[in-house]
Amino acid sequence: MDQKGTRCLKSQNGTKASDEGMDGEGKASYNEGNSGEHEDVLQEGLSAESSWDGKEGKNENQGTSTNYDPVVESIFKLQAAKEALEREVEKLKEIAKEDILVDFSCQDGTEASNFTSIGLHQGPSTAQSIQFSTDLETELEGLYRQKIEAEVEVLLSKAAAADQITLLEEQKALASEQAKIANKLGSAQEKAVMLKDEAEKVETYCENMVATAYDTLRLQKHVYKHAFCFFSQLILLVIFVGLFLFQLSILHGDDEVVPT
Repeated sequence: MDQKGTRCLKSQNGTKASDEGMDGEGKASYNEGNSGEHEDVLQEGLSAESSWDGKEGKNENQGTSTNYDPVVESIFKLQAAKEALEREVEKLKEIAKEDILVDFSCQDGTEASNFTSIGLHQGPSTAQSIQFSTDLETELEGLYRQKIEAEVEVLLSKAAAADQITLLEEQKALASEQAKIANKLGSAQEKAVMLKDEAEKVETYCENMVATAYDTLRLQKHVYKHAFCFFSQLILLVIFVGLFLFQLSILHGDDEVVPT
């Protein structure tokens, strides 16, 4: 019996040692698998993000040829990011739910001790994987939120810049129109000054013509007056001379008829 007990103890010790070795190997393989799967998930997330960035670049390049609503584009981006996040969360949940099942058989009640030891070894790793998945999910949500906020800010800044550019172009066009109007007003003022000078010249010429005509009429009146006086005196002189000659002829006739 002593020999059998010692053999059983030895077998139990050997079984425990082998179980611990297998447990360590399982834990290491589990951690390696989890780390590999986490790396795969991260790589898939990065590839999805890069593909999404590529789509965004294509959409931005195509924005010049097609009129695309920025609000609809942001909604599509948000839905795609949400779907990618849900897929990654499901993958992380599947990784967290995977457990390493190791069956150990041992004599004299070693199965329960091995099960408890396996549970003690696997518990922290499962909790760590769940915590890691939760942290990763939170981090991804924060990153996608920051990305969406940055995209919205970029869209708003682009819209504001476009509005400012449009306003500047309108102000520039208005300034050019004002400059043209100012040039037209300047030319109109110059023409008005020239016309005013010409009107003054015409007015002066008209005044001179009126004065000249008045002087001419006045001179004509004087000429007509003097001519009338001259012709009147001439007629009177002719009449006087005629009468004088008539009287002389009468006197001369009387002298011839009467004898001396």
